[in-house]
Amino acid sequence: ILWVLMNFLPLIIYAIAAHLNNVPVTIDFGYGFFIGAGFQVLVLTTSLFIMLEDDDAMNGLVAQKKRKFAGDRVASRWSVIYFATAMFFIYSVAIFYWASEVAKIDLYVTRPDTGWFGIDYVLIALWSLPSDFLMPFTDWVSGENTKPVFQNTWSAWICYNVIHGVGTYLVINLIVIAAQQYLQLRRIVGELGEARGEELRFLVERARRAPPIIRRGIVRRIAAAPISQQRSLLSAASEIGIFTLPKTFCHDLESYADEIRKFGLTQASKLVRQRCDDFDIERVEKALSAATYRLQQGKLSGDVKLALVKLMTDILDVSNPLLLSSNLRHRILWGVSKALDQLAPNASTELRDLLRAIRKGVMRKSV
Repeated sequence: ILWVLMNFLPLIIYAIAAHLNNVPVTIDFGYGFFIGAGFQVLVLTTSLFIMLEDDDAMNGLVAQKKRKFAGDRVASRWSVIYFATAMFFIYSVAIFYWASEVAKIDLYVTRPDTGWFGIDYVLIALWSLPSDFLMPFTDWVSGENTKPVFQNTWSAWICYNVIHGVGTYLVINLIVIAAQQYLQLRRIVGELGEARGEELRFLVERARRAPPIIRRGIVRRIAAAPISQQRSLLSAASEIGIFTLPKTFCHDLESYADEIRKFGLTQASKLVRQRCDDFDIERVEKALSAATYRLQQGKLSGDVKLALVKLMTDILDVSNPLLLSSNLRHRILWGVSKALDQLAPNASTELRDLLRAIRKGVMRKSV
């Protein structure tokens, strides 16, 4: 929350100063818009360096303790990258507004005139950023000419080219970040799928140093990998400690052959048992939700259903069922009851006992 407030701070300060327009001030807080835009550039540049350092760390070229950006990993999250990109656009709009309406800098020969000055400056920013190649199409659709024509002055030239240049730099930055992660993921998945024995153990250690987005991507790509590589990838995912394995594998269960389903569920159970302390309530609920959905579908062979129920049992063993949402608890009880009703008279006693144990655990009123 504090980080988000810092991003909006120049806008908030300017709004407060504008509201208190009767109070004499000697500072034009509109200059803070440049600081706000510059902060977004810093965040996105840091993201790029983190991605590059991640690649070096995976390859063992940089020790974990000697990473320069070890404490700034939040900047590598795509949600942060998207937010910073959006904030840079907002500050670009604010800069054009401030320069024209407040600082009274004569920037334009002609400019959009939609009757809504806020929309006018949004259009000016879109024409001034690398999004300008899309704008002729929007003009063609709307039947309007919204392209601004800037004055042939130093102030107009600097304002346009700085915004456009920085925007182009950020777009290139985003492309490099996306390409870097795609190539990292594609390479590590291919190597893990083909490796065996000592080489596989080496690659598992290497993958443990990968950023979270790469580790999660490994699990998402297993279903699309050749069947000959799926066992190796599932085993590696469990050894690496990719906590999304139970949820993602259950979600994609129909994409696997029957023998791979049982093996993958077994590897997910192994991960839950070995890393039980790392499964917080959020991870537990996501995994249980995906597993419960598959149990409710009922389109599983006996061995696969037994492996699925064992996974659900292991997940419940590392959590307190009373902490689960009431909706999820009702779904589990409904799925278990449906599975018990569908069991044949000669069905596995172990499967029947496990289903009853899950029902009893979820239904209990106190710990």
